[in-house]
Amino acid sequence: MRSYENMIILYPEVSEEERDQFLEKIKATVERNDGQIDEIKDWGRRKLAYPIKDYREGLYSIVYFSGDTSAVDELEHLYKVSEEVLRFLFIRLN
Repeated sequence: MRSYENMIILYPEVSEEERDQFLEKIKATVERNDGQIDEIKDWGRRKLAYPIKDYREGLYSIVYFSGDTSAVDELEHLYKVSEEVLRFLFIRLN
């Protein structure tokens, strides 16, 4: 099992409730793939370093989790089909 850091930037129009529901989807996806959530940090609304799709702000969240590559693959698919996600990044920690 490997450790990962996953940063997600959601569109600024996403409500707090929708963000919390989306984070629950992430948690369920990791656990369904025999992974474990270590920590979730909510950074809130932040200014982007550069405009993305004409947006200058986004809702940042960082998820630290342990799991196999199957969890990463399924999360990547979830992010690509979700309307809430502006940008995402996975970093393998070990």
